[in-house]
Amino acid sequence: MGSYLALERMLLLLCADLAIIVAAARIFGWLFARVGQPPVVGEILAGVILGPSIGGRLYPGAIQTMLTPQTSAVLSAIAQIGLVLLMLLIGLEFPFERLRDAARASVFVAIAGIAVPFAASYALAGWLYDISPVAAPELAFRLFFATAVSITAIPIMGRILMHTRLTRTRMGLTSITAAALDDVLGWILLGAVVAMTTHGRADLGSLARSLGGVAALGIAFWAAGRFGLSRLTIRRASSGGLTSGALAAVLIVVFLAATATNALGVFSIFGGFLCGIAGSFHRDLSEGIRASIGDLVAVLLLPIFFVFSGLRTDVGSLGSDPKLWMALGIVIVVACASKLGATALAARASGLPWKESLSIGLLMNTRALMALVVINVGADMGVISPAAFFWLVTMALFTTVVTTPILTRLYPSPEAAGGWGEATGSARAR
Repeated sequence: MGSYLALERMLLLLCADLAIIVAAARIFGWLFARVGQPPVVGEILAGVILGPSIGGRLYPGAIQTMLTPQTSAVLSAIAQIGLVLLMLLIGLEFPFERLRDAARASVFVAIAGIAVPFAASYALAGWLYDISPVAAPELAFRLFFATAVSITAIPIMGRILMHTRLTRTRMGLTSITAAALDDVLGWILLGAVVAMTTHGRADLGSLARSLGGVAALGIAFWAAGRFGLSRLTIRRASSGGLTSGALAAVLIVVFLAATATNALGVFSIFGGFLCGIAGSFHRDLSEGIRASIGDLVAVLLLPIFFVFSGLRTDVGSLGSDPKLWMALGIVIVVACASKLGATALAARASGLPWKESLSIGLLMNTRALMALVVINVGADMGVISPAAFFWLVTMALFTTVVTTPILTRLYPSPEAAGGWGEATGSARAR
């Protein structure tokens, strides 16, 4: 009886938490969408307002009452499922028929987008550790900090490209391909950093097996989509979504792929992306999946992650120390200069025009989602200090906030993108 009552108590708090999170995410997401920003920015700020920065000061103890260790664990698990399904939806937008034309530039952009920001932020992190130390070794702090700055937010980039209808332009395809490569490198890098932090060294054999396993999975899913799924006839319900049987089959494959990539050390969410790549070859399947789960992911699952990250962000962690506030500005400048600058120059060196190159750099500079994943991992391991958590979350928000306004000014329509600027298929429909 006692365990049942405890479960009911947890469900009561969990349902209340979900109601508050969804309501806050919708309100703030709507407000920021009205001014041309991705709703994700409002969703993260909703968490900041509900968290210790504002809500914790107005209503002390409320966060601890509502977010118990049990409810936090459940919300975190739900958020991860949402990320897996979001990556599925992003992968469905991948136009492989044009990949060959973007491959060369994408490889250069991806390598520059990891190497230069990592080196620059690793060097900066030594000074940051001195002014905001943690119990963890300095090397662990520097590695986590550099990884968070280096990674690109492919899901957020995908949502921005879909919002601006630039997904199938040369610039959009080069960016999303480079971001996908960047994220593979980033996740492997994060796995190495976690291994070094936990065990004091990285197992190079394990890293090689991870990379080989992910490459094999990627080829397998591409082949399945290109030569298998493209020939299937998909039945769709009258609502436009998949039938219950087809949707169940899709979810089984997605979660099995997420399990496989997690076992390989590249994290579960990349499994969803591989499934999306396979599904992108079948238009009916892609549209059916989006119609079946798109709203659930956007309205419930994804906001949980964003709000949850905002709840952990405390503006008061910087206090009144001018060094900590100056460090915030330096982190943003170094992050933007190293990421945007390096990727734009790499795109230009690959033969793309300056306008497209700078736009690719701008998109690669978008970090919100993936950086938040790395930041939260570092915080959970006790490697990221509260001040560093605030610096990195603010940097991730800033690099996301500036992207859409500049991109829409540069490309008021898909035709303005040049190259392959036409809006096609589902992009036009949106």
